[in-house]
Amino acid sequence: MLLSILAQSIPNTAQKCKSVLHPQLSDNPALPKSYEPLLAKPVLDETDHATIVTLRSLLSNKKKNSRLTFSKAVIALSYTERASILVLIHSAISLATHNTLSA
Repeated sequence: MLLSILAQSIPNTAQKCKSVLHPQLSDNPALPKSYEPLLAKPVLDETDHATIVTLRSLLSNKKKNSRLTFSKAVIALSYTERASILVLIHSAISLATHNTLSA
């Protein structure tokens, strides 16, 4: 999923995907902060990947039931997509916290 967001070719195995993605990261792939430079807000804002488009829509929804809708959307994702989304959310929170502390 992450390679798709980055508009890169997607290999046919998970191991090959990791081999392509990991060298592009800023640090250890197990650390969410490693994905921040690669998947910056402009990249996520510009992607038309269906999962990210749905998440952007849900996150911008201010209705009371947005948490329930968001939960249903996340549950419908595959395990790999859920893991990728968690990394993206963690990165977004880290970036927002860093920007708030820097201001």
